[in-house]
Parts: sequence; structure tokens; C-alpha cells
Amino acid sequence: MSEEMRAKARAVREELKPQQPTIDKLKAKVRAVSSQHIRRTDRIAVLRDDAKLAKLGAEVRDNATLVLDGGIRLREDGTIILKDAEVSADGSVLLPQGAKVDQSGQIEMVVAKGGRVPLLEEAEVPADGNIVTVPLLEGNEVAAALAKQPPQLPDGTIVTRRLDDGRLLTTLLGEQVQTDVNPGTDVRSVKFRVGNKEDGPDFRWVEEKTLFEARKPEEAFVLERIEYLNYYGTLKRIDAPDVEVPEEGTPLERLRAALEAVRKKYAAEVEPFMNRESELAAALDKEVKYDLIRVKYRRGKLLEQGTADDSPQVKTLDAELEKLGQREHELKETADGVTRQRAKREEALRQNVAVFADSIGQEKQIVLLDIVCPACPNQMGVGAKISHYGVKVWELLTDDPREANQDGGVFPAIFGTVLLVFLMAIICFPLGVLAGIYLGKYAKEGPLVRLVRVAVNNLAGIPSIVYGIFGLGFFIYICGGSLDALFFPAQADASEPVLGKGCILWASMTLGLLTIPVVIVSTEEALRAIPRGISEGSYALGATKFQTLCRLLVPMASPGMMTGFILAMARAAGEVAPLMITGAVKSAPIPASSDFPYIHVDQQFMHLGFHIFDISCKSPNVEATTPMVYVTTLLLLSIVVVMSSVAIFLRNRMRKRYQSSAI
Repeated sequence: MSEEMRAKARAVREELKPQQPTIDKLKAKVRAVSSQHIRRTDRIAVLRDDAKLAKLGAEVRDNATLVLDGGIRLREDGTIILKDAEVSADGSVLLPQGAKVDQSGQIEMVVAKGGRVPLLEEAEVPADGNIVTVPLLEGNEVAAALAKQPPQLPDGTIVTRRLDDGRLLTTLLGEQVQTDVNPGTDVRSVKFRVGNKEDGPDFRWVEEKTLFEARKPEEAFVLERIEYLNYYGTLKRIDAPDVEVPEEGTPLERLRAALEAVRKKYAAEVEPFMNRESELAAALDKEVKYDLIRVKYRRGKLLEQGTADDSPQVKTLDAELEKLGQREHELKETADGVTRQRAKREEALRQNVAVFADSIGQEKQIVLLDIVCPACPNQMGVGAKISHYGVKVWELLTDDPREANQDGGVFPAIFGTVLLVFLMAIICFPLGVLAGIYLGKYAKEGPLVRLVRVAVNNLAGIPSIVYGIFGLGFFIYICGGSLDALFFPAQADASEPVLGKGCILWASMTLGLLTIPVVIVSTEEALRAIPRGISEGSYALGATKFQTLCRLLVPMASPGMMTGFILAMARAAGEVAPLMITGAVKSAPIPASSDFPYIHVDQQFMHLGFHIFDISCKSPNVEATTPMVYVTTLLLLSIVVVMSSVAIFLRNRMRKRYQSSAI
């Protein structure tokens, strides 16, 4: 036991001594009243009416706790609570760190029933031993001593197992992810990912000197789940009444067979109802919702023009509204029935569970439908690990995000990023090239042209968030609002904007404005770099200025134009601030479907840059999302490198071709 711990225990006992007679009287009175078979409220009343307690200055609260001066409290069971410690009826002291010091000065670690065994942080352990942590996937386990079940105390606490030499043991199941040295004390600590997020923190730091014995048990499971990220434990049994589970095979093989059977049943029994729900939801939106909006808008306009309510036109619209209302009611009732059937079948399938046990033997039922991918890392060879990582990479590139973007894939973000860059290129590149050609070959030198060139150069240095605010005000509110008022007046009147909201169209146009100065400057410089003699020779042969520009100057300047395009594309792909205002969101489906026009530019979208910002700054579990931040950043860089490489390849081919033509 450390000196600090001994001093703390002595201080608690010394604090009790002056008031021990008063405490004994209180204990006797509370036990006497509590032993009577009367209701709790009546016991509180009896205690409040007691003259002896009033004389002692004890306050009886509504929860039957007695409070004395100095912060001492007395529960119904006779337990004393101090400011910094709890003194049980047997005289032992329970400190806030979870270390229990008995009257003999020995220390025990305790944890509430169903909870986790805590770790002491400041070497608060017996002088002859250490706290031992057991990381099963990467590190340590005590072979024989930990095989025994921990003793159960009457109050339901679990005492940490103690070896014969007095050392306290705490089991830990997880993956070793980091080793660090405290610069102040030179103490090496190891960081473990213990998962099981619903039971407590999923990362733990352990001092390296407290680690005992290492091994990698083959029976340890890592479960990737739809919710709560990973679970680490060992499989106890599979309770699957609706599917057949093979009796033979390894635990992993049996679990995979059960998962496959449940997923097949889910696909056959639940997914048809989900598809039907999607069809009904689409029918409500496309066939009913917007028709109702349009009819109500037409009716309102007629009334504004002075048409009477009983006129034939209004009555016709009222009949149409009634018909649409009945159709809406029928679709909603059908959708509710389908939802109930789907929920009933899904609930039946969710009765198929696998029972796992964590490092302290606490069992947990995990629904098979919630398991995405089970694995036993310690059973994998090199080939199995390569295959497993290949599957995970494919999942990352093709699946949708899960668990608030902390897990799963990033396909919608990849699609949104690539589509945004292409739309931006279609918008900004032709305009930038035309502006550069006009400034370089047609505009006459003067104060206005010089002012335009200064403005273009200055625009390249404006912060991107300013472009975002401009895009919000000009494109979304002015352009989008005007287009809605012109082409979709009914939706605009019903506050259901089509284009007057953030979407990928306005986001790409905002990025186009942000990058167009680079294209203008590079185009003008590329045209200026062409020798003047080439233009004069073309004019001498009878070609017009337009013919010379199209057939000679623009092809020869195309490599320089591509350089500006490459720079613009690379910058646009990494911008996040304008997108946060003009259409990028945390979660959205890809803006494409099988319905015309196939690419829906009026929808919101996901973006890799915004995805990085979201999971790195807004995630509830930053430590767990760190790998996702790194891999998403790598993906964004890879996309930029691939696009830039293709553009550079095309530029080099243009340069080789048109340089030889110029000769």
C-alpha cells in the first residue's frame, strides 16, 4: 500500500474519531427504525419527530439520509458517507478511486455489479505487488490464477482477483494501438482499444510496468457492429431459434454460418417489405405531395383573383384536392401496414443472438443482424489477413457510412467529391478560357482592362469562406429563389424550394467562381508566351484573326490552359468552407438514380473534405475515428493525384503535338 494511500486512510479514521459517539447513536437509532416493518415515508416521519436526533442536529432528508455538520451522512443501512470517502458498516473505507481499504490497512479493488473493474492511476497498490492488466489480443494474461471465478460479496460487488503473493489483477481484452512515454516521469504507457463502447470508454492507457504475461488467445473475437463500433470478447453460445446452426466446426465457422442463415432469411422476409416501403414513400412524394401543393397553389391564386368559393373552377379544384387527400390517406395506411409487418418480422429475426463474454466474464447478447463482420485476428495467417484487409478496403470504397460516419464506407462522399469537381470543371473552365482569350487577344489596353486584371489577380487571394457567403446569397437566395418563383411557384409558395436551397449545383458554381481566376491568368499567360511571328505569318497567308486563334493560338496554348485547370481542380477538390454553406451535409444519398435526368444537381451531397471535418471535429469519439480520418484524407489525396495525373498526361500529349506543329 502506498504512503499516500495510508495517509488518506488514516485521515479518514481520524476524522471519524471525534464524532464516533454521535455516529454510534445515529446508527443505533436508524437500525432500530429501519428494522420496523413500516413504510419508507413513515420511517422518515419517525426519524424527523425523534427528539434525540433533533438534539444531535441531524437533518433527515426525503431520501432517508441523515446529514450532520461536516458533511457526514448516514444511510438507512447504517453506512456513513464522508466528503471524500465512504465508511461501510463494517468499518472499511471506500475511496472515490475505487480502492477499498479495510481496518487492517489492506487494499481491495471493487466494482459495482455488472460494471467494469476500474484501474487505479497513481500506484495505489500494495507495496509488495502491482496492478496487472491483461490485454488478450496483443499482450498479457495470467495463466492459472485468472481461471477462477471472482468471489461475490453480499452487496453484489466483484472483488478483483488477488494472487497468492498479494498482487491485484485486472483483465483487459483489446488491441494495442500506441505506446507513449510521459516526458515528466519517463513512464512508458500502452494504449489499448478495448471496444465495448456501451459498457465504458473504448480506449484505456496502462503503464507498461504493470503488464504481467503476454499471449494471443485464438478464441478472442473482434465483432464489427452496426452500432457501438467493435466488440471484443469470446463466444459462449449461439441462441438462434429461427435458423439452423451447425454443431460442428470452430466458433468462427459456426457464427459465420448463423450470420449467413439469418441474412438470407432477412433478405427473403424483410427486404421485400423495405422495398415496398420505399415505393410507397416515392409515390407519396411524386404522385401526391407535389400534386397537392400545385392544386392548393392554383386554388389560392383563383381566390386571390376574386373567384368565388362556389365557382366551377374552385369546385373542380376542391374535388381534385379531396381525391388527392383520399389517395394520400390510402397510401399512408398501406405504408403503415407494411411497416408493421416489416417490424414484426424483423423483431422475430432479432431474437437470434450470439452470447459473448468480455474480459471479466460478463456476458452480453448481441443480435446477429447487428454483426457486420466477425473475425478472430489471432487465428489469421498472412493470406487470411491480406484477404481480410482487401474486403475492408472494398467495403470502404463501396459502402455507406455507419455509426454517425465513424465506421463503414465513404462511397457517397467519394461520388459527391468527383461529381463536384467535374461540374466545377464544366462551369469554370470554358468561362475562364473565354475570359482569358478576350483579355489577351481582343480587349484594348486601357484603364478598364488594367482594372479587370488587377481584380482577377486579387480574387485569387480572397478566403474561400467569402466565396461561400457569396454563393449562399447570390446563387441560392437570388438565382435559386428566382428560378423557383419562375418555374416552381407552387413549391416556392409552400416553402418547398427546388433550387432555392443548398445543393451540388450551387456548390460547384461557387467553387467555379473560386477557381476561375487561376484559369483566366494561366490562359492569358499561355497565349502571351506564343511567339508573335506565328500570328503574323498566319495573317500574311490570309487567315482571319478568328481562324488564327482557333487553329493555331488556342491549340498551342492548350498545355498552359491545362496547367491552370490542374491547379484549379486541385484547389477545388480540397475546399470545405464554401461547401458547408452551399450544400454539403453530414449524411446524404448519392445525387444520382435511374430516373431521368439520372444526375440530380438539386440534391445535397457528401464530400470527403467535409467528411474529414465532421469526424475529426464533431465526432463523439475522436480517438475511435482517428483511423477513419487518416484513410479519408488519403482517399482525398488519391483522387486529386489521379485526376491531376490524367490532366498532366493530356497536357504532355498536347505539348508534344502542338509544339511539333509550330515548328
